[in-house]
Amino acid sequence: MAENHAEKRIIELLEKSPEGLQSEEIAANLGLTRHTVAKYLEVLRAKNKIHYRKVGRTKLWKTLFADIHIRPLEKGDVDT
Repeated sequence: MAENHAEKRIIELLEKSPEGLQSEEIAANLGLTRHTVAKYLEVLRAKNKIHYRKVGRTKLWKTLFADIHIRPLEKGDVDT
């Protein structure tokens, strides 16, 4: 299923914020209502594009792979 323009903008914004953003922050940055953003966040979550982490009563939204860090292999990482 193709992403629409709002979904792409949300993903692009979240990719620039690896620590995560609240829905209110996303709405303010994109000039959308909080209700509209909440709808798209749930759509993107259902598509496994994003996830959230609860901090108290707040949800911090992130791209699915925001917490993954790739590093080069070092000697001793792999048995030979």
